[in-house]
Amino acid sequence: MPPKFWGCKAHWFALPKTLRDRIWATYRPGQEITKDPSPEYIAAARDVREWILKKEAGAIEKGA
Repeated sequence: MPPKFWGCKAHWFALPKTLRDRIWATYRPGQEITKDPSPEYIAAARDVREWILKKEAGAIEKGA
């Protein structure tokens, strides 16, 4: 996936829609080029990363 997207396709679509929506709501076009994402985007990305790590560790049931 292009750099403007969070993660790979498999991880992106593994996320609950609410987390994907947070990423899109806080994304600013070009932030991957200028390297200056908003604090809100950074917080959303951190929450997404934590969710993925928990899922991969088996702490989140499928479909949760």
